[in-house]
Amino acid sequence: MTLHRPASPPAVLPRAAACLARASRAVLAAALAAAWLAAAAPAPAQEAGPIDSHILDKRTQLQQLRFEREQMVQRMERARRTEAETLARIRELTRQVRDTRTRERRLQGRAAGLRNQRRAQDARLADLQAQVGEAQQRIGVRLRSLYRFYREGRTATLFALARYDSFLRDSQYLAVLLRHEQEAIRRYAALKGEVVQQQHQIDRTLAEVEQNRAALQAERARLAAQEKELAASLAELRENRTLYAKYLADLDQVMEGMQAALQRLEAEQRRRPPPGAVADPTSLRGKLPAPMAGTIVAAFGRHDPRYELKKLNRGIVIRVAPEQPVSATAAGKVVHAGRFRGYEDLVVIDHGKGLFTVYGHLQELAVRRGDWIAAGTRLGKATYQPLDQGYNVYFEVRFRGKPEDPEQWLQPGSLPVGGTAEEGAP
Repeated sequence: MTLHRPASPPAVLPRAAACLARASRAVLAAALAAAWLAAAAPAPAQEAGPIDSHILDKRTQLQQLRFEREQMVQRMERARRTEAETLARIRELTRQVRDTRTRERRLQGRAAGLRNQRRAQDARLADLQAQVGEAQQRIGVRLRSLYRFYREGRTATLFALARYDSFLRDSQYLAVLLRHEQEAIRRYAALKGEVVQQQHQIDRTLAEVEQNRAALQAERARLAAQEKELAASLAELRENRTLYAKYLADLDQVMEGMQAALQRLEAEQRRRPPPGAVADPTSLRGKLPAPMAGTIVAAFGRHDPRYELKKLNRGIVIRVAPEQPVSATAAGKVVHAGRFRGYEDLVVIDHGKGLFTVYGHLQELAVRRGDWIAAGTRLGKATYQPLDQGYNVYFEVRFRGKPEDPEQWLQPGSLPVGGTAEEGAP
């Protein structure tokens, strides 16, 4: 009889589940600390700096929290998959333990049956031995009778000779009985050998059954230990998933509060003028810094030298370095920030009292409509103009509804005047 052991579960799974549970606790603690520090940090006072820097900080923190939330959702999904795998493995181990116990009981029943057979064979062997003893005893009686007849036959008188026929018949009858008893003894001996052989076979089978039963008991103990270990890991995984869910709920609450704070800051930004705003825009004539470093390739109020078409420029075109950052020349409110046909991304800033500045051919805008911005705030960066084969920025100044020459508003010499686009191309 050969014992077929069930497939052993991989020992890696319990250890992996336990390690994941312990590692998740550490990661969760660190994530909770980082999130609550970010959320609990008070917003800087308004006097401490421009409001747009506060908004930028809140947006950065909100983006970090969103990233952390995405990471936590992924951890929850991994924990859910590990939990499902662990639960499936526990169910498989439970089935194997139950199957092993059933097979052990079957072997126990078979061992009991073999012991009953052994006792029956012992009883049969004892009976055969008793029968052999009786036969041997009868043979002894027969032999003694034959010996007595033989002695009497040698010393028989004339009268005894008259009984010779009876003696002969008796002696022949005893001889027949003697042969019968001897044959019976031979049969008993043969049966006894068979019984002894059967006993040996039963003993060998019983030893194999007991050995297999002991192996099944050890296997069942090992499976039960793994089942217990996995159950402990499953409990930790479920506890961590509960912590994950609570953390996500807290994180969503923090993000909701931070989003509300960000909206309040943005609303306050839209209501308040930026630091450095002036009451009289005319005082800015000849004092505005250039929105970027570059060279004027198309001036205001004359035909554009870049094209053969007759086109009057309401602003100036500035040739700049590739992807040059563009900044606001003065404080004001963004009244337009987005696509505008012919100008790529376009930004229009209202500086108050009828003064507007316009910035065209931009990309990657850093402001939105409604933002109050300070002088020098980054608006975006220059785009490549295929017709000009270079990076150009359009800049326009409007005062009281009419375009004016931007060079009269800029600081003298802040933007040198170059040639045509071909001449000024880098």
